[in-house]
Amino acid sequence: MLTGGGKVIKKEKIERRSSLQDVKVDTREDEDVTVVFFDPGHYTVMENVGSFNITVSREGGDLEKTLYVDYHSEDGTANAGSDYEAVEGTLIFQPGEKHKQFSVTIIDDDIFEEDEHFYVHLSNVRVGDAEGMFESGEAKAKLTTPSTATVMILDDDHPGIFHFETKEMTVTENIGELLVKVIRSSGARGRVVVPFHVVDGTAKSGKDFELVDPEIIFDNDTTE
Repeated sequence: MLTGGGKVIKKEKIERRSSLQDVKVDTREDEDVTVVFFDPGHYTVMENVGSFNITVSREGGDLEKTLYVDYHSEDGTANAGSDYEAVEGTLIFQPGEKHKQFSVTIIDDDIFEEDEHFYVHLSNVRVGDAEGMFESGEAKAKLTTPSTATVMILDDDHPGIFHFETKEMTVTENIGELLVKVIRSSGARGRVVVPFHVVDGTAKSGKDFELVDPEIIFDNDTTE
C-alpha cells in the first residue's frame, strides 16, 4: 500500500488507433518483397529530452535496391508547434542499409500538463536507384506493422503520480525476495520519497513475509 499526500490528477487515457501499431507482425508470404516498419513502434520520452531519434527498418527482399519511404507526424493529444515540432520527409535506404533514423524535437515548457502523445506515419514506399529512377511493375516493397509510431511525452513539471505496476502478484513460497515495481507517471520533477506499508491478509508479517524497506526513492526524471 502506497501512502503519502499530494494532489492526485487523473491520468488521461491514451488514444489507441490499433493494438497492432505497437507490435511488429510478420505476415509476409512473398520473401522477395521488402517490408518497411518502425522499430520500435512506441517511444516514451521526457518533455525536456530536446531531440530524439526514431528508427525505421527494412527486412527481406533485395536489400541491395535503393528504397524510399515517406514519413509525417500527426497530432494526438500533443499538438505540433506547442508540444513538439512537426516532421515530414523522405528516408532513403541506400543499397545494403537496413536501418534509417530521423530526429524529432520535443518542446519543453514550465506548464504542468498531463502526459500527451502524437503519431508518426510511414507511407509511399517505392524502390528505385540512387538517381531516383523508380522501378515499374509489381511492388517489390510494402509497409508492415507497425507503420505508425506512437510517441508519449511525459511531463516533467510535476513530481508525478505513483502507483503499482500491477494490482496482484502470485508467487511461490520459496521465491526468496520479491520485487514489486512502482510506476511514476504524469510528471517526474525532483527527488521524491514514497513511503509505504504492508497490511496482513491471510499471510502474516514476521511469519510469512518481511518488509525490507519502508520507502522508495525516485530521483529526478526517474519513472520506475
